[in-house]
Amino acid sequence: MPSGHPLRQLLEPQSNYLIPFDEVLLILWSFIAPPTSFDNPFKFLQLADQFANGREFFDDDPRVKIRKQGLQEAQFTEKMGWDLYPVIQNLLELWEVTENYVETFVSATYATDADVARDTALQAWIAAAAAPAEGNVRGLPKMASRAALKDVLTSLIYRVTAHGISRLNNSANPVLTFSANYPPCLQSATLPSTNANLDTQALLKLLPWTGTIGELVNFYFTFVFSSPYEPFIPPGGVETNLPFPSGMKDPRNRAVVIYRDRLIEFINRYEPSNPQIGQWPLNIET
Repeated sequence: MPSGHPLRQLLEPQSNYLIPFDEVLLILWSFIAPPTSFDNPFKFLQLADQFANGREFFDDDPRVKIRKQGLQEAQFTEKMGWDLYPVIQNLLELWEVTENYVETFVSATYATDADVARDTALQAWIAAAAAPAEGNVRGLPKMASRAALKDVLTSLIYRVTAHGISRLNNSANPVLTFSANYPPCLQSATLPSTNANLDTQALLKLLPWTGTIGELVNFYFTFVFSSPYEPFIPPGGVETNLPFPSGMKDPRNRAVVIYRDRLIEFINRYEPSNPQIGQWPLNIET
């Protein structure tokens, strides 16, 4: 995307570090990879390739995932939507605030659908992303309307933003520290029948080693207790480090400030006793 293009101004903050992070993770696999049965990065790439087979761009959007899994809001609601399934409730809130931000950006940047279709840089980017020999991303829509652009940008920015919740203490502790249930900790590829009667010795052969559990917990805490290079909420305040020109006169910058304020509200509810406002990263750096 050309320097100064509005889409680059929108996406550049979230895009920093991602490619270098992926490269470092693969090169230094044996030193920094999470506890896993994969002893080299190629096995991980093979698994990722299998996982991606047949999947399309929007498949992991929360509303799409909920629909495909057949989950009904009424079944998980007592007083407020999805309050009996708080993970979904949290992710849908992050989706909504991202969607609102993108709505303002697209409306302020492209007056009509024709403006989207005429943006040659945008068209080149989407074409490259979809090309099998380049991005190889399946399911991207034809970029001929503002609605199509909003869908793609919301999905993309949401993924980076939602990733930040993993760096908050309440995500890893105590929830993820129950790591005995996690596949990286399992010591056997053979799972017994749910009706099987296991004596203590047979059960111990299936349970994770304490050292593996310790390694995985240490992996989680590395992120929870280390500061991000760039926090989502700038240390100077929500009205600093704005990505678009003209300061607060630009409606897109005002949308950024609202986005940041909504995330602060989310963190305060998620961690009421010790909200880690500066712990949420702006991008995927670790």
